[in-house]
Amino acid sequence: MKRRLLSVFLSMCMVLTLLSAAVLAAGDGGAGYTFEVNAPAELTVNQEYTGASVTLKGSDGAESCQAALIKVQITQSPEGSSPRIMATDTQGQAWNLAEVGQWGPPEGFPVAAGYDVTTGLTLTFDKEGEYTAAFQLVDLSNGNAVLAEASCTVNVTAEEPVAKLSSVSVVDGTDGFTPVTVPAVGQKLTANITAIDKDGSTVVIGSYPVNPDASYKWYYEDSPDTVLGTEPVYTVTSDNTGKVLCVDADVSGYAGGPLTWKAEGAVVRLYVITLDANGGTVPSSVLYTDAEGVLDSLPTPTRSGSYDFDGWYTASSGGGRITAPHTFTEDTTLYAHWSYSGGGSGGGGGGNSSSSSYAITVEKATGGAVKVSSTRADKGDTVTITVTSDSGYVLDTLTVTDKNGDKVALTDRNDGTYTFTMPGSKVTVQAAFVKSEAQTTLSFTDVPADAYYYDAVRWAVENGVTTGTSATTFAPDGVCTRAQVVTFLWRANGSPAPTAAVSPFADVSVGSYYYDAVLWAVEQGITSGTSTTAFSPEASCTRAQVATFLWRTESSPAVSGGASFADVADNTYYTNAVIWAANSGVTSGTSATTFSPDAVCTRAQIVTFLYRALA
Repeated sequence: MKRRLLSVFLSMCMVLTLLSAAVLAAGDGGAGYTFEVNAPAELTVNQEYTGASVTLKGSDGAESCQAALIKVQITQSPEGSSPRIMATDTQGQAWNLAEVGQWGPPEGFPVAAGYDVTTGLTLTFDKEGEYTAAFQLVDLSNGNAVLAEASCTVNVTAEEPVAKLSSVSVVDGTDGFTPVTVPAVGQKLTANITAIDKDGSTVVIGSYPVNPDASYKWYYEDSPDTVLGTEPVYTVTSDNTGKVLCVDADVSGYAGGPLTWKAEGAVVRLYVITLDANGGTVPSSVLYTDAEGVLDSLPTPTRSGSYDFDGWYTASSGGGRITAPHTFTEDTTLYAHWSYSGGGSGGGGGGNSSSSSYAITVEKATGGAVKVSSTRADKGDTVTITVTSDSGYVLDTLTVTDKNGDKVALTDRNDGTYTFTMPGSKVTVQAAFVKSEAQTTLSFTDVPADAYYYDAVRWAVENGVTTGTSATTFAPDGVCTRAQVVTFLWRANGSPAPTAAVSPFADVSVGSYYYDAVLWAVEQGITSGTSTTAFSPEASCTRAQVATFLWRTESSPAVSGGASFADVADNTYYTNAVIWAANSGVTSGTSATTFSPDAVCTRAQIVTFLYRALA
């Protein structure tokens, strides 16, 4: 140790009962030095007590000593304990006297009459029971002769359980679970408080049921004194644009508050989607996209009379059909299109169709809409077909067949409409749409068209399994976490709702984007977590784990033969999964003889595995 002024003794954090300090002479007493120890009467397990101190004093008649040293020894402690008696030297270095066993430079330090130095101590004890520390001032130049000594006994009791706040998060208030990092105008937000009760259980305090002991303060980062709201739910208004939103949350009876959530960026303006029902009615005529411009769903309007809803379009007549989810780049008005289904064009009598007219049936198509000028027509009448493709789709084929299955001639008017002459029988109109080239070409600059994972990435994006890390990047070499992989699997299987409502894992919180995915995966036997109480959502996912997840998703099919990879043993948890993946063409390994089971799986590899196994 370096030379330092006496900063002696204890740094214990438990109950300490001081025995009277002893004054001993040199040899058999009379040296004139005393120890005084100041410590509390009681401490609890792992309590850090910073108010302890030890004082070394030399009386007026104390003998001078040029090589004094303080010896510290723990003479009694619970089995397996690690007491801490921390003192800090003049260089700012902290020392645990219970471990080093002495205080002062190895060659000693001078003491004499009138010596009076007090050193602060920090005490911490990690187990229940009694601790006894013995202190001696010895003379190194005189065979370690004892100049003074004292001892302290510490009684440590169990730590009192305390209910405490753990974290505060903000989720989308509409669905109640999607995490929010950058709020947007019009977005409804809910602050969720996570707390640990005295029994160690995790509780989430949100907007329902209302907790009367919880308090909230919504405000701008640059204007903390301007309170925007005091409820758990807050709706972002247009005057929030460009400002960083914060919320302070606290709960009476819980330690650790208040906690603060701060948005990762300034409030953004959502695109406004105005719905024109075009003669019908709709529950809400104004919708907002999310921060990325995505509108997840569109309502179905209603209209009195005999009308069928054909979809939402970008123009009141014609235009492109819009289906959800859809990404918008500007404020947009959508118009409802309708088809009349009330009968043919026959004379009076309340609109009954003529007995000589024939039915026109339009089969439903994916990727677009087909409308006819009438649902019935007489032989020789001209019937007009209007074809509208959904965004990202084009018409592939359009056919009209009579009752015998024979094709009826069509005339293309080159404006999205076609006509035919009604034969003397009923007809069926069939259309097929295909995705346009623009839809199937990825916008990611880091996914070249000749990459082995190109088709897999396109499939994943088109099927809502995952999106890029930005509008123009996918980050194919990025590492995926366990939470992300399970979420990809869940989405690829249609995002089914789990049966259970409570997660068995302490590290999977309500409101996390992967909450339902993890519950579903556990129910399906795809994963059981990294322990009975932990899922480790942020841990990187290895190639072995991904192969196992996929194999279990397919109900763990039986395999034959052994692993063809030298680094896959016959008795690992992933052996059968790797054999299945290789036999099924999901993977061919990292080389002809290696699978690299412990290598971290990249985003490109994961979507490729999913594509080959599930597409």
